[in-house]
Amino acid sequence: MIAQHLGLRPLDRLQINDTKEMAEMYFGIRAGRPEELPFFYFQRVVNDRLEVMAPGGYKTVVHPTDVCDIIPGKPVIVRAMPQPVFLDRLKIAAHDRAAPGEECYADAYVLHANKNRWNQVEPYVWFIDERLNATGRPWLAPVHPDDRARLIKVARRTNMPVTSTTSKGNHSADQGQSQEMHYNTLVVRKLIDASVSGNDAAVSQLAEAGVKKLTMATLNRLAPPKFWQYQEV
Repeated sequence: MIAQHLGLRPLDRLQINDTKEMAEMYFGIRAGRPEELPFFYFQRVVNDRLEVMAPGGYKTVVHPTDVCDIIPGKPVIVRAMPQPVFLDRLKIAAHDRAAPGEECYADAYVLHANKNRWNQVEPYVWFIDERLNATGRPWLAPVHPDDRARLIKVARRTNMPVTSTTSKGNHSADQGQSQEMHYNTLVVRKLIDASVSGNDAAVSQLAEAGVKKLTMATLNRLAPPKFWQYQEV
């Protein structure tokens, strides 16, 4: 299946070109910038579809062919308690129940989180070991105490979907894209200038910009000199 072979990881950002889903997404919420295709956070593969979620919590599934851009994200991995372990511990009387040990947890991706009325972070996870995803749905899991402080810091809509009763949030995970587009425009302009002037060394250096990003200072030094200078993004 295409969905499986894309090799996506939770919290990769996907730009979606699906007219129906965009109409559903904008219904009843701030339209923002409807002329731009929105970015969603990838969650998981569901059959032959991709489950995605907007920063403020809107969730849907899309076909892989509706993805027109992919921005690799940074997965958030925590030690979480699988649901069967949690339920087994509930069967033990509270006064007889010892604190959970390391064996009670397993590595899991954080797909999204909820902030409750006390601003506490409640993460929904998907275990790396597929056998632990017993219900086939993301699990609101207890998290290892040593991972909770880190989770509180990264549970931001610029990193993952975060739902809250007090804030609706933005509709597209497009943070950083305007700066990236500006940088790419400058690289292309410089590449054309260098090609026209026959500066092979500059052409070679600029052609590698997609592999190793050039600093703005380096771009400004590349020939041919112009009466303008590019500004820092």
